Amino acid sequence: MGFPLEKVHKFLGLRVRVKQVFSLSKTGPLDEDVLYFVQIPDTALADVPPTLAERLPFKIQTQTRDWYFIQTGGRTWEEHLASLKSSHAKKLRRYSRKPAKYGYAITREFPHKFSDQKLLRCFELLCETTAYNSDTNFYTFRSFVAYVSSVREGVLIASHSDGRILGFYSGDVIGHDHAPEFSSWGVYHNLFIEYAKSGFEKGVPEVDLGNTNDSFKQELGGLGRTVSFDLRAGRSWRGLLCLMAWAASSMLTDVSRTVTDIMPQSWQCNVRPALIIAVMVAVTAVVKHFLQVRWLEVLLLLGICQVIWSSLSGMGDKDD
Repeated sequence: MGFPLEKVHKFLGLRVRVKQVFSLSKTGPLDEDVLYFVQIPDTALADVPPTLAERLPFKIQTQTRDWYFIQTGGRTWEEHLASLKSSHAKKLRRYSRKPAKYGYAITREFPHKFSDQKLLRCFELLCETTAYNSDTNFYTFRSFVAYVSSVREGVLIASHSDGRILGFYSGDVIGHDHAPEFSSWGVYHNLFIEYAKSGFEKGVPEVDLGNTNDSFKQELGGLGRTVSFDLRAGRSWRGLLCLMAWAASSMLTDVSRTVTDIMPQSWQCNVRPALIIAVMVAVTAVVKHFLQVRWLEVLLLLGICQVIWSSLSGMGDKDD
């Protein structure tokens, strides 16, 4: 695990910097104007550094279902394979033969030996994978360099015999080439297989597989559970406004999706402003309950102005 990776989002027209924290011991310098997305460890708040709670006291907790972990139980990789369904074990062994078949290898490399070209290639693959997953918010290159440089355990790199880098996995983020010519090469699958195997070799109690591609994670022997995250903000006007914008944007997205599904199109434009204000009032009530600050009403007014302005601007763009 390394230093946080940063994305720049736009929530309701407001530019918001969000840092994803992978390790509570590697938060880096804290910026009270930035939102921090922090995974809560199983041992709950006892493991959250006091500095983090003090500098970033305002939070909204979210939960992600079906986050997959392999329980190693002191076994070897081969013993783990033997415990899986025979069809799953056969599929994993078939994937494991693909690197030799297609002429590539997966090795663990350490960031201090990365050339500028290799670092840039890994970042391009990360952006490509982000776009492939329909995410339009990309990590910044600057934060990626700092992140990779701080991953002491090394990074898994899939390299072809001709020198091309096909993919990488750091244990937190993955990037791989989605070109059609590589679709049957199993690069993604073998990066995760090698990562899981290394966990068994190190004797870690569990291997964190993340929360995408559920069917493959299950084939690997992963068991899903719900993981909690805190979205934290500091004691600043901008930090609180960004936190509200994120909450409102999330709720508006859900409401908009529901309205689109159940309401005739001719009604949608008429009810949209009312829904926006209703959502903002609801968000304010929830956030005020958790934050317990008296001047949050001022932020509500600012938030409503921001949302209405953004909404009207968006309608104007569509009409042009």
